[in-house]
Amino acid sequence: AKNGEKWLGFFSDNNVTYLKNINVKVEQDQDDAEIKIESSKIQESQPLFLLKNSKKFKEGKVTTLFQENSSDEVDFQDQTNVMYQGFIREFQLGGKKYTLQIKDGLTKSGEKMLALVLETEGKSQVVTYGYYFDETYLGSLLWAGDIDGDEKLDLYMNDNDYEKGSFSSSLFLSSEAEKGKLVKESA
Repeated sequence: AKNGEKWLGFFSDNNVTYLKNINVKVEQDQDDAEIKIESSKIQESQPLFLLKNSKKFKEGKVTTLFQENSSDEVDFQDQTNVMYQGFIREFQLGGKKYTLQIKDGLTKSGEKMLALVLETEGKSQVVTYGYYFDETYLGSLLWAGDIDGDEKLDLYMNDNDYEKGSFSSSLFLSSEAEKGKLVKESA
């Protein structure tokens, strides 16, 4: 990132989600030498995430079907967006019913796994997976809706990889999905 670049911010204000072009400012963090991207001249709240070189997206309102409840008072294990074993969510978009759920699975070598599966109209796709541990979860669903305007489900989530010890967030877009798939990790 460079100072003054125009990026697209994904915002949520008063239960309205939208995309807005913003200029970014890059600052060096003195504590850990990481580069932080901070939006400048924003009147609204901070963006949920920023997209660079996002020519396919346009400023404007975004269809949102689910957004994480960010209340600090909610017990982590009771949140409906935490993707534990038994997690299931259903969404209606563009005349289609989508089901997102955690299913038990096995690796080729027979190890237990949890798989996050997205299904609609007879199509099924494993979005992400992780090795099974006691009380493990694959992450949290942060947002679901249509950010790319194609009337198909897009997902934004945190994911965990206990085997590698990593935690990250991912944006899965329907418009980038390969043939026969429903979504593709795009950012």
